[in-house]
This record gives sequence, structure tokens and C-alpha cells, in this order.
Amino acid sequence: MTTLLDFKAAFEAGAVDNVQPSVTKCGGISGMRRVFALAQAYAVRVVPHCFYWGPGYHATAHLAASRPEPTLVETAFITFAVRPHALFDSTASTLQLTEAAGLGFEADWDALAAYVVSRNTVSA
Repeated sequence: MTTLLDFKAAFEAGAVDNVQPSVTKCGGISGMRRVFALAQAYAVRVVPHCFYWGPGYHATAHLAASRPEPTLVETAFITFAVRPHALFDSTASTLQLTEAAGLGFEADWDALAAYVVSRNTVSA
């Protein structure tokens, strides 16, 4: 399911008790907020799908934090050789958001530099 109509059809049919929408596939933060609101009207639990490690991870964390009730976030239990950014910690049971602007995403480029295979630069 990716569109609000998909979710509504499943809710109306009583086909689901829990859903796992993805912020990157259901219309971004605004789309996900609409899914949360619709799910609440049908008493369906939302546990955001989050098999991401970059900005999508941060967007999902912020959405969960914006909820009035505790909201679980699916995360990958993968151990990286280096942490791709400060928020990602596959061993933690909670997430600690920063006060940084926007999503607060800042990759640890120094740690990730060892994994760059090639780089292209486009100049105007």
C-alpha cells in the first residue's frame, strides 16, 4: 500500500490491524501524517516502515516523535563498520533527535569516505 486510497480501502475492509507505511513511498511527511490520521479514525496501529539509514530514517524518526502516543519505528538491526550518522544506532532501543534545523541529518562523511568507490563532479 502506498496511496491514501490504498490504506483507506484496507481500513474499510477491516483487512488490517497494523500498517507499516514508508515515508519515502506514501507522499513524504505530509502523506505519512494523512495515513496516521486516517489510521486513527479506523483504530489501526501505524508502525512506520524504516529500512533506511539516511534522510528517510530521520524523517521517520521525526514523524514518530511528533505523535502524541509512543510510536514504534521499524529499524534494521544491522551492524555497520562505522555509524553513517549520529542518530543511527542499531543497538539502541530509543532514538535521540537533535535540535538541528530540518531533519537534522548530517552524515559522518569522514567515516564514510573509506567506502567511496568513485566520485564524479559536475561543474556548470
